[in-house]
Amino acid sequence: MIYFEGVVMETLPSVRFIVRINRPNGLEPLEIPCITKTSLKSRVKIIKGDSVVVELDPNDLTQGTIVERK
Repeated sequence: MIYFEGVVMETLPSVRFIVRINRPNGLEPLEIPCITKTSLKSRVKIIKGDSVVVELDPNDLTQGTIVERK
């Protein structure tokens, strides 16, 4: 799995989110909309504009899981 930091751009029904992934090493953000779900066991409220850590599968970079809210 690959971990990226990103920003929630939009909330969707069924606890899904569109996240803009930030590129590592301080480069400008990569505009890849990634449809994610949350894996947080507690009911943490995630809203538009939150910084999150996303876990992505290297074979499919369009879907992932939010593993941490910053």
